[in-house]
Amino acid sequence: MSALTPIFAQYPWLWEPINDEHPCGTPLDYHSAFLALQQQVSSSLSIEYGEFVQAPTPIKWSSLLPTLHTLSQQTKDIRLIILLIRAHLPQEGITSIIEGTALLIALLERWPEAVHPQCYDEGDHVPEFRHNALAGLDEIEGCVAELRRCTLITAEEEAYSLSEVEQWILSDKTRSLTERERLQQLYHHHHSFFESCLVAQQRLNQLCQLPSSALGTDSLSFPHLSSLLATFCRFHQRQPQGPFPNDTPILTAAAGQPSRVETLHYRSEAREKLREIRENFAYYEPSSPLSLLLSFAENSIGLDYPQISQRFPRELLSLLTLEKEC
Repeated sequence: MSALTPIFAQYPWLWEPINDEHPCGTPLDYHSAFLALQQQVSSSLSIEYGEFVQAPTPIKWSSLLPTLHTLSQQTKDIRLIILLIRAHLPQEGITSIIEGTALLIALLERWPEAVHPQCYDEGDHVPEFRHNALAGLDEIEGCVAELRRCTLITAEEEAYSLSEVEQWILSDKTRSLTERERLQQLYHHHHSFFESCLVAQQRLNQLCQLPSSALGTDSLSFPHLSSLLATFCRFHQRQPQGPFPNDTPILTAAAGQPSRVETLHYRSEAREKLREIRENFAYYEPSSPLSLLLSFAENSIGLDYPQISQRFPRELLSLLTLEKEC
C-alpha cells in the first residue's frame, strides 16, 4: 500500500525500493547533478554587505524539477524530499509541507537505516548527517522563507503574503482598524489555511517523535517553521468558530441590532484583552489580587447573572453588587 499523498503521487517510485540490495539507492554526496542542484539553490540566498541586504533571487523551481525527478528515481534522500517540498510550495502552499512531512515520516518508518543520508559512514556512527539533513526543513531562507512568500487572496482579489499576515497578527496592539478588518476578511475567506497550519504543526511533532535512531538525534526540532505555524495556529484558536463562506448562509441582523457574529467577535476580543491584562498583572504584580478579579471577569464573559451565580460564591457577588451601588 502506497503512503504517497496527492502531491507526491506523481512520484510513484518514491514508495518503491530501488533494488533488493539497496532499497534506497546509493548516496548522492558526490553525484555531479546533485552538487550542481545544491549550488543553484544556495546561489539564491540573500547577501549582506554591512547594512545593505540584497534580496534573494527567486528560484525557478520549474527548471529544477526535471533534475529532481531523475535523482529521486535513483535514490531516496531526505535532502531531495525537502527540495521537492520547496519546489511545490509556490503552487501548493501549506499542503506541500503537510504532505512532504508525512512522506518523510513514512520513508523513515519503512527504511529507517537505509534512507540517505544514513547514520553510518563506512562503519562509523555519524548521526549528525541525518540530523543535519532533516534540519534543512527549518532553514530560514528555505522552506520558511518560501512559505512566508505564499499569498492569501481576498474576495476582492487582493493578494497578501503570509509574511504580511504574520506581521498583522504579531502587531495586535498596534495594527490599524483597516488592518484588523482585512485580517478578519482573510481569516474568514481562508479558514481552511489556518486549519491546515494546525495539521502541519501536528505532522512536525509526529516527525520529531520518531525514534532517535531514525532521526540521528533525540532532540529534533524545527524552531523557525514551528514558530511561524504557531503564530497562525494561536490566532486561529482565538477566533470564534462559526459558519464560514461557501458552506453556510450569511447571517443578517435587524437594523440597529448587532449580529450574533459581531457579538461573538466582541466577546472573543474582550476575553483576549482581559487575558493579556491578567497575565501582565500576574507577572509584574504577583501579590496583587487584581489578577483574580480579572480572571473572574474573563470567565464571566457571555454568561447571564444566574449562570454567574452558579459558578462563583454568593459572598463575592454580594460584595461586587455592594461596590457597584456605592
